[in-house]
Amino acid sequence: MAWTRLLVAALGIGLLAGCSTSSTPASPAVNASRPAAMASDAVHVTGEGIPVAVEPAPLAPAPETVVTAGVVPVEPAPVQVVAPSAIAAAALALSQTPGPPVIVLDPGHGGAEVGAANHGIVEKESNLDLAFRVEALLREAGVRVLLTREDDSRAVPPPGLRPVPGGSTRPARVDVQARVDLANLAGAAAFVSIHSNGHSDSSLRGIETYYSSVHAEAPRSLALATHLQTTALGELAAAGFPAVDRGARDTQCMYNRSGTCRGIFVISPPRVTRLEDVLQRGGDPVRAGLAPGETEASTRATLMPAALIELLFVSNPQDAAILAVEESRQAMARGVAAGILAFLAEEGLWPAQ
Repeated sequence: MAWTRLLVAALGIGLLAGCSTSSTPASPAVNASRPAAMASDAVHVTGEGIPVAVEPAPLAPAPETVVTAGVVPVEPAPVQVVAPSAIAAAALALSQTPGPPVIVLDPGHGGAEVGAANHGIVEKESNLDLAFRVEALLREAGVRVLLTREDDSRAVPPPGLRPVPGGSTRPARVDVQARVDLANLAGAAAFVSIHSNGHSDSSLRGIETYYSSVHAEAPRSLALATHLQTTALGELAAAGFPAVDRGARDTQCMYNRSGTCRGIFVISPPRVTRLEDVLQRGGDPVRAGLAPGETEASTRATLMPAALIELLFVSNPQDAAILAVEESRQAMARGVAAGILAFLAEEGLWPAQ
């Protein structure tokens, strides 16, 4: 197809090159910092000519919520964004400026949340390094990009939105909700969360990509996940690092807690907290995120197709060795970028007209 040729031209993809690279692991090739050529682009907005804040600012207090019949709307309307963080400012600028499609890359974990760590690979650092690599490739292809975090920290919520239910006692919940909110604020065409896997069974290995079959954009999320899975595996194999194909997987019931199915937060539908359920399990409604008089509150979901790719297992020695090699890391980045571009081409959004 024509768009396939464009992918190859844009990214220098080696799927058909038949090249081979030694799989002997070198020292870990993780460099969780933006390449020097991009270092000055502190807020991920290039060629827009729009000044944005470059220093994080304190969050504005949450607005008073108007409750109708005791129920908080699932998607409360955002209020005016005031003094946002640099990333939130960039997201707002992207949404207000016509141009090529926006892709939000979400480097998983960060700060106190390390993710998986084994065999010399620390997931939070590896995720950020891979995200920077994908970002550079997408920019070369003419796509605008926003990262949900740019350093070893948690994501910072855009100000003015209702705090996530339960966030006062769960910093990780605030973090993942912020990633979703930043993508929505940017008006992204797709949300791609970048991770690597870990498991107590060290024999497990390979690549898998998650989507949610109950997300509002489920069919397109599946298409995105399928493209990512196919191209990531293809690029690794072309570079001499064949990996196990664990498939595109539905996260709908990845977790089952007290009979309730839950998926991966950042790619799943909203989660509803009900007063009745909180009281039934002996919980504190306020700590659960319910204001006095509220009977229900909800998290917010991405408004665009969303997928999460797990690039190999750090808990598996063979996979971890691949994650430590510069050539394989760049191959995975090419694969993720190619999958995103294939999805955008299918949507008629790339190449830009």
